Amino acid sequence: MREFLNEFAGQDFLGDEIPVLGFSFNELMDITGRFSDAVDDITNNEPFNVQQLEQKLRESFGLPPGAGFISLALVDDMDVEGDADSFDMLQVALDLSRSFTEVLTLDLDLDQSVAPFGDLSLLGRAGMGASVVIDAILTVGVDLDDDDGDILDDTDNFGEVFLFTHEDDTHINLALNGTSTDITFNASLGPLGVAIIGGDGSFDLEFGFSNTGAGVGDKASIDDPASILATFGDFDADLPSSSMVLNLPVFFPTPSDYIGDIAFDASLIIDGVDGLIFDGSPSISLPSDLSLPDFYTSFGILNSLPLAIDGLDLLLENLQNILGSSPLC
Repeated sequence: MREFLNEFAGQDFLGDEIPVLGFSFNELMDITGRFSDAVDDITNNEPFNVQQLEQKLRESFGLPPGAGFISLALVDDMDVEGDADSFDMLQVALDLSRSFTEVLTLDLDLDQSVAPFGDLSLLGRAGMGASVVIDAILTVGVDLDDDDGDILDDTDNFGEVFLFTHEDDTHINLALNGTSTDITFNASLGPLGVAIIGGDGSFDLEFGFSNTGAGVGDKASIDDPASILATFGDFDADLPSSSMVLNLPVFFPTPSDYIGDIAFDASLIIDGVDGLIFDGSPSISLPSDLSLPDFYTSFGILNSLPLAIDGLDLLLENLQNILGSSPLC
């Protein structure tokens, strides 16, 4: 099971930073790391009973006390030997689901081309309150006898480990709902340096990992690396829904001159080549004042030229006065 989860966590897009947010799915879930720590603890300090095993897993995953999250059952391993033993596999289901709230750092790092201004560069950090729900169930079976002619694998052996692959038996889902307020940083819009003050954002992401093609009771051996890879290949990862919305008040040319909002709206997809990317181009709207010609003439060099000439004239006048009063003249 640890190797199967390592394959899961090793998918590139899970380790990539989520665009705009700046952290990864693996950092949010950390199922693989916690499970590996639990296995090491159990190996080094072997529990005497199921209750101790449950306590060790509970501590590793930070699960609250209460109802047990380990389910044990004797089930039929579906052999075809014709024996009457329909309880020849120990099925172990681990429910590692949990929910928590956390203050995360929103790490904005966005470069988008916005006509006709060129590159819109948003680079800044802000706090984000996030509600995270992890729905993770892993179900394995341990064969309790030697069989010939197993329905799924022709043969199976005593102690062989299987993963139950139906989506109700094994799946990993995550839902994140985050909000950020008082987003404040400097940004650039083409040649303009602007200030973002008092912005806000909302972020909703859902991630799923399961084998939607497996039937009820389906299982696959995970006793060796080759079988783990084969089983893992039947699972798919997807983003059923994702939404990122930012509203960023823009101030220019000083922090007290509000000119309107930058509105950003985007969703994400999992691409087989590029990993986690935007679904098409994000929707970006800019302050309406930026489209008015008078806005630019207010700060253009032609408007500033008379002031520059006046300043130069004053400088020369003062210089002449200084030289005129010098004993050398």
